[in-house]
Amino acid sequence: MGKVGSTSVWDALTELGLQPIQLHVLDADRISLLTQEHELRGFDVPDHIRDAVRVQSLIANPNEKFRIISLVRDPVARNLSALFETWDIYPPSYDEAGGPAKLAEWFVMNFDYSVLKWFDQEIKARAGIDVFEHPFDHGKKRLIIETERAKILIMRKEDSQAEKERNLRDFLEVPDVSLGYSNVTAKKGKSELWGDMIKGMKVSHTLADIVYGSELVRHFYSPAQMSALKQRWMPSRDGVYFEPDATFLIDQV
Repeated sequence: MGKVGSTSVWDALTELGLQPIQLHVLDADRISLLTQEHELRGFDVPDHIRDAVRVQSLIANPNEKFRIISLVRDPVARNLSALFETWDIYPPSYDEAGGPAKLAEWFVMNFDYSVLKWFDQEIKARAGIDVFEHPFDHGKKRLIIETERAKILIMRKEDSQAEKERNLRDFLEVPDVSLGYSNVTAKKGKSELWGDMIKGMKVSHTLADIVYGSELVRHFYSPAQMSALKQRWMPSRDGVYFEPDATFLIDQV
């Protein structure tokens, strides 16, 4: 899953002398679509898309064994981060005069919430493993799945670096691992606008109910955590930036 801290994990594994492959997609149709979108805009196809084709063939080979490490994140925060990551590829209808309010309107109406189905589309469909059949360990702050061919670790971005380092040590069976901060949105271009969006962004009650009632959020977060994540983006007396039609939102997610 992209924009959840995966680059920091990749860096940590590389420092250990391992050779991890960083991917965001395994679905063949999505790989084809992303390749076409980059080529049409004159952008180089990212390495993670090229690598995905190779990994598909490895997973299809019944004699290959593999490990998968992924993280999950508050879907609204993840999507905001993804918006800024892909700003040059998918430019929103934004200008300085419109400010964060107009950007928030574009974000709600146009940005993809298929991340809620990411584990089904990418892991279950391609690796044959349904992560939702395995409970998240809230005490150890991780989900570990072991099959004959695969071993999977899933963590939450919101948990501390120390907790994630402990889980990586256990999963990789190494004495030590150092997890830094890589590919941080707040340190990139448009950081001031990013800060405004994080502080002021609000979503509709309808969208919040759908996102924070989704199987993904319910599986990885406790009721108290779900409520706190949801409350962060809820409208207050200051109003909501944009309230789209409920039918539109349901169709999107």
